[in-house]
Amino acid sequence: MGYGIVNRSAASPCPICGKPDWCGLLPVENGMEFHICMREDSQADLIGADGRYYIFDGVSKGGNARYEEAAQRKRRLDGRGEGSFRKGVGKECKRRGMKKVNEVRIRDNQYLDKVYRFLLGQLFLDPVHRCAMLQDGWTDEMLEKHGIKSFPEADYVRYTYHHNHSHNPYRKSLARSVIDQFGRDALLGVPGAYQDKKGDWTFAGTKGILFPCYDANGNLYRLRIRMDFMDVRKKLSSRDGVSFYEEGSQKHYLEPLKGFYTLNDQGEKLFEKPKSGKYRNFSSYHSNDEAVRKGVHINDYTNGCEAGNQLGFYYDAQRDNMFVCFVTEGEKKGIYANERMRSPFISVPGVNSWSKLFEGEAGRRPVDILKARGVGMFVVAYDADKSVNNAVLSNEGKVIRALKEEGFAVGTAEWDMVYGKGIDDLLANGHQPEYAIA
Repeated sequence: MGYGIVNRSAASPCPICGKPDWCGLLPVENGMEFHICMREDSQADLIGADGRYYIFDGVSKGGNARYEEAAQRKRRLDGRGEGSFRKGVGKECKRRGMKKVNEVRIRDNQYLDKVYRFLLGQLFLDPVHRCAMLQDGWTDEMLEKHGIKSFPEADYVRYTYHHNHSHNPYRKSLARSVIDQFGRDALLGVPGAYQDKKGDWTFAGTKGILFPCYDANGNLYRLRIRMDFMDVRKKLSSRDGVSFYEEGSQKHYLEPLKGFYTLNDQGEKLFEKPKSGKYRNFSSYHSNDEAVRKGVHINDYTNGCEAGNQLGFYYDAQRDNMFVCFVTEGEKKGIYANERMRSPFISVPGVNSWSKLFEGEAGRRPVDILKARGVGMFVVAYDADKSVNNAVLSNEGKVIRALKEEGFAVGTAEWDMVYGKGIDDLLANGHQPEYAIA
């Protein structure tokens, strides 16, 4: 997994989600350890699959939730004169907030909307990405309407390994364009932006496709990256429009949005298993590991800021039938399904992030705003693999119960996985979901 993280296995499953793969363990001082869970992104203290209490400790370098077992945290901190860490565990316990010493306040949504729309206006959708999106059922009109653009590799990767397959500007040039438009401090408080060691503004993140995340009022307040691949620090070559790098006698080919693959003797593509999920927040925040061990959060990105997991609202109140609102996972699915079905869609960044629908002051929570705009029923449209994925099925049940408690009628969208994994795949393949009352 990189960054010193050890992969989980059947013999040592993740204590947070209970699964034997994808997640990792990060050894630290004196035999202690942190747990990186790829499936849990609620960013809150919780009871793990093993029944123990775990403290949310921050976000790993790969963008995933990092946890520490409560008893370990108590042992680690009690000897430092900080007082007793916790008098018990369970829902009644208050979370111990770790101090953030160089936190940058995020700008308001209206300002971020201006900056992000300008930013997207400076970028292009690379032909290879456009082709991949069109193959997924998108139209040029949809791509243009939502400003779907390619995000280039880090500048030093392009400079060092001559990765010049994109017509997009270098990241520092992109940052200068924003500053020229909005002023010297234009990027302070904008997730994704930070200052490098020379003090120049630039952007963090990996190469891929940028998708907009709108708030309930239509402000483009966050961006998400569908990763092409983790920035590969190797010399890429290109033949017949396909990029690849060589490692010994083996060639590793790139297929946009799917990653690198090799060919077996039969010419079949063998894709390399991704190290983590395919989507990332457009963020410029990573907690310094050494500081975390001392009980504080220090951002490794100078003047960068955290995006946090957010909801995406995809609807046109003047066009869409607002009575039935769908909940799905992922911005790409939410945008596509809204355009095809003409019904409001709410995207959650992970199936276990549904609780964000209920966050905020009474009357101003997302569910309150949607109810005021005519929503009377929710349909949960999680991926079809819920039949074999307990985490998806469990979280579907949780959001159904929570919505019912708010007085909404609730249903589920059902389809056979042979027609597509996500609702966007289903619609692109010419099918419609069936519905069941929850």
